[in-house]
Amino acid sequence: MIYLDYGATSYIKPQCVKDAIIFALDNLCGNPGRGGHEISNAASLSVFNARKKVADFFGGRPENTIFTYNTTYAINTALKATYIEGTHILISDLEHNSVLRPVAKITGDSFSSYSLFDSFIELSSYDRKRAVISSIRSKLRPLTKTLVCTARSNVTGDTMPIREIGKFCRERGIYFIVDAAQAAGFDRINVEDDYIDALCIPGHKGLYGPMGTGAVIFSENGADRSKISSFIEGGSGTSSLDINMPDALPEKLEGGTLGVPAICGLSAGIDYVNKIGIENIAKKESELIMRAHFILASNKKIHIYSDFDNNQLLLFNISGKTSEESADELNKRGICVRGGFHCAPLAHKRMGTPAHGAVRMSVGFDTTTEEIDRFAETLNDITT
Repeated sequence: MIYLDYGATSYIKPQCVKDAIIFALDNLCGNPGRGGHEISNAASLSVFNARKKVADFFGGRPENTIFTYNTTYAINTALKATYIEGTHILISDLEHNSVLRPVAKITGDSFSSYSLFDSFIELSSYDRKRAVISSIRSKLRPLTKTLVCTARSNVTGDTMPIREIGKFCRERGIYFIVDAAQAAGFDRINVEDDYIDALCIPGHKGLYGPMGTGAVIFSENGADRSKISSFIEGGSGTSSLDINMPDALPEKLEGGTLGVPAICGLSAGIDYVNKIGIENIAKKESELIMRAHFILASNKKIHIYSDFDNNQLLLFNISGKTSEESADELNKRGICVRGGFHCAPLAHKRMGTPAHGAVRMSVGFDTTTEEIDRFAETLNDITT
């Protein structure tokens, strides 16, 4: 089997991640913050160390780092803990449903309360930065108080000019939330340097942790207590006599028992990425996509939508087949890809894919050139 669906989740987990999870299950299953005994204290320390590691990786602070189940929970937390009733939200035209759906929900499903700015993915990097900012400026309203956008599209693989958008927002007092589901572990992102108020990440994709892990990392500006309300209420291990959640982060946004074994796995995943080097990971994955693109570019029966430069995925369709049919053909031949709309209808509309969507092939650091060649050969065989 060849696994080429890293855009959904990393399949091959490093041994250090597996070891960390097993160690936690054997030794750290006391409830963190819910006792003063040795095992509870050991679990608390492991969670703090993991929190610090996540914060350091993204230029944040441990106390402003909130553990979640995944990026979707992180985005919901960031949005619903900071949204000001009746204000206007801007999102890009590449957004995943993890952004679109909560934005529609909290604004009352009224498009008049949120709007889209153009990603201009067909432009060069320099022109695109200017065009994106110009599009944002044209969509601003007096009540625009929040902007949410992806750092890297899960459909096209294109990046957004995050630092420029962040600076623009900071200068205007607009709260900036970034969905880094595809970028974390591939692109360098820093909450302070990039003017991000809330960075939402997965643990199970480019950081090679287990499923069921993620985080929202607030910058110092983004963690302003006056802007954050609790998203979930319950036990926190502190202030038990208070009817309200604690005012301090991270406890204010972490109700209930944390997934300590999974968090330990995420911590080990970051160790793995740091050991290899994020630039080395990005370089290898980009080279693999470039290789696939060049092999398939001459095949007239394959339509490629995505760019090959600085990318971790390939979006395509086979003439005469729906995306689901193509994905099923590849699956029968031992190759795992994903057909359809990838939970991102806005991005597919932006790309102009057919009514059945498209096929996404995405790679990880463990993907080999031999697997890419086998994938390309299989596609060429299917289209012969």
